[in-house]
Amino acid sequence: MKLDKPDPSVRVSVGYAAVPAKGREGYETEFNLLVYDNENGMLLETIVNRAFDYWRELYAEAGYIEGRYIDGEAGS
Repeated sequence: MKLDKPDPSVRVSVGYAAVPAKGREGYETEFNLLVYDNENGMLLETIVNRAFDYWRELYAEAGYIEGRYIDGEAGS
């Protein structure tokens, strides 16, 4: 794939915030990439997760992959 002409309505910025530290007192800085299409912003992580889910479902429907394994200890 090749992008000949960038879309001026799409831009990326870095967002950051102080969040409570995990497992200790105090705060740490969390960074996120935000992608804007016009004025609608979304975390890059969300975009990548949605793309992954789309391709996984498409390949599953085509019979290239089986359903996802669900572990009894999920979420731990």
